[in-house]
Amino acid sequence: MFCGLLKEAAQAAMKGDSDGVNAALNKAGMRRQNVARDWFTNPKNGWAPNKPATVRKKGSAQPLIDG
Repeated sequence: MFCGLLKEAAQAAMKGDSDGVNAALNKAGMRRQNVARDWFTNPKNGWAPNKPATVRKKGSAQPLIDG
């Protein structure tokens, strides 16, 4: 699906459709952002748990994610 979005952006660029290019690249960027976020939040990755002081400071028990 990601490659399809890049193809869509390229096709829009060849047509001179800058709005289409921006839309396709924004979709592709969001898709990659979500893939990266999912990797960091996946419990199968075995991240060490945050220390209690860290949880209090950042307000989250989720390792590597602020917030």
